[in-house]
Amino acid sequence: MMRKRSIGYGALAAAVFLACSVGNAQQQEELTEAERAEVERQTEELRQRTEQLERQTEQLDAQTDELEEQNEASAERSEELAEERTERAEEQAEDIADERELEQRRAELIETAEQTLDELFAQDPNAERLYEEAYGYAVFDTTKGGLIVTGAGGTGVAMEKDGGEPVFMHLGQAGIGLGAGVENYRLVLMFEDQPTYEQFVAGQWDGSVSAQASAGEEGVAAEEQFVEGIRAFRLTDAGLMAQADVSGIRFWRSEELNETQVAEADDVDADLDAGDRAERTIDRAGDEAEEAIDEAEDALE
Repeated sequence: MMRKRSIGYGALAAAVFLACSVGNAQQQEELTEAERAEVERQTEELRQRTEQLERQTEQLDAQTDELEEQNEASAERSEELAEERTERAEEQAEDIADERELEQRRAELIETAEQTLDELFAQDPNAERLYEEAYGYAVFDTTKGGLIVTGAGGTGVAMEKDGGEPVFMHLGQAGIGLGAGVENYRLVLMFEDQPTYEQFVAGQWDGSVSAQASAGEEGVAAEEQFVEGIRAFRLTDAGLMAQADVSGIRFWRSEELNETQVAEADDVDADLDAGDRAERTIDRAGDEAEEAIDEAEDALE
């Protein structure tokens, strides 16, 4: 708070009046009645003027205090807006980073699917023939492991062969058996028709169908086709496995990978610009308050 100015106009007037009284005491008897009346009138005017100046001083002090309070409030609000803008920018930056990470993961899954199909076709010509007949497909990168309790989990992408948006999905499986260590493999599913594909990407396919694919010297019988609308292939680092059993596997859509939660960089910039404008407005208000205080000080002088 600005220190109060206290101007002793009353004391000054009293001193002036006393000096005048003392200086003119000897001449008082010589003053005419009209002159004495004039001195009294001037003294009264001086007293009234002193009181008026004191009231004006009090008003200016009150206005100065109010302006200082407004300036402090503006400064506090400016800090609050700056903090809010920073927090919002940080949150949006995190959203952008998360979305970019998700985009990278989506691209990786699509690339893995394409590479896996190429590898599958190279090892199994019959798989490529089935692919040509299929409506759509899905490729999952999975991990299977365990000692007593075995399980599998993975993420992949399902796509219509002739276009459409990719659908990113997860798979999960658990069972009791004898496993050995951890095994990575890729699971390829081909869907014979649109209803089967749509049922799968909706998460309504329970994996109760057990499909088999053979590789290596055994090959795949030419008459083997889709089983209940689906054909499954399983590839490891060692190549195409003789059997791909999808019974007991559950598939569901990935909320994170399928939902679009994009916070564009230009939106962040626009928000920052709005914060800058608000801060400049508050700064202007503070400057105006400072100018008003200076004017009040000049008026007192």
